[in-house]
Amino acid sequence: MYRFIFVFCALLLLQGGQALQDSESSEELEIEGRSVFDDDLREFVEFLRLQMPCGYEPAGIPPLAPLQAGYRAVELTTDNAAIRGNVTNLSITGLDDFDVSALGFNNVIQKVKYDLFFPEILFTGLYKADIITKIFGPSMRVYGDGDLHLTLKDLRIYGSFILRPKLTGSVRMTRFKVKSELGAVESKLTGIMDSPLKTKLINAWIEEFINLTFNDSQEDVNAALKNWVVPPANQALDKVPIIGVLALIFGIVDGSLPQEPLC
Repeated sequence: MYRFIFVFCALLLLQGGQALQDSESSEELEIEGRSVFDDDLREFVEFLRLQMPCGYEPAGIPPLAPLQAGYRAVELTTDNAAIRGNVTNLSITGLDDFDVSALGFNNVIQKVKYDLFFPEILFTGLYKADIITKIFGPSMRVYGDGDLHLTLKDLRIYGSFILRPKLTGSVRMTRFKVKSELGAVESKLTGIMDSPLKTKLINAWIEEFINLTFNDSQEDVNAALKNWVVPPANQALDKVPIIGVLALIFGIVDGSLPQEPLC
């Protein structure tokens, strides 16, 4: 995924440099040029969507739709709960099924604005968890070992970031801003405390917990998204030079994007 992020940024820089060379043109032409690039940016996002199911092995990018992992540790602490556990055979579907509500680039300040809407993201696998929660009043322990089946519905992620060139010839993502809104959650976990009744109650608690986390702890959610995106993106951007990156990674010829997945 890091290479995807880099190519995305490289396109912005290449177009931004061209815009600076034409800075003496009229404001009307500048707006027209930016609109054309906004269309190019949307075309690039559509290429990413097309590529996600098969990934891109030469760049070390695994399939992202679905995104699969053999094992993931889970550790989360909030005001109402402390969760520890793991997930095996994790599969995440729906990452390539999104609507681009807004996507644009300001070629003066090198700023990208984005607004993405995911109708449904489904998490499945096997889980083990040990939870200490205060959401029911006094602290109590909840444990589970079974099937993971969790759906996030109507997830909106939007914000902006700025790309800054570095003296080394690379680029850095700065002023990354992100906000998220979640419509609903559906939890169908099994094996909670070896009780069908407790399983039903805890599934309802999980739905409420995730909704509360998104709605009442927005700063924590946004900080987590920022920490997930910015460090690895800048690490990748710092290693690869801008010149020729498009041809080297994706084999783009004459500035046109491939129309078929690069599998």
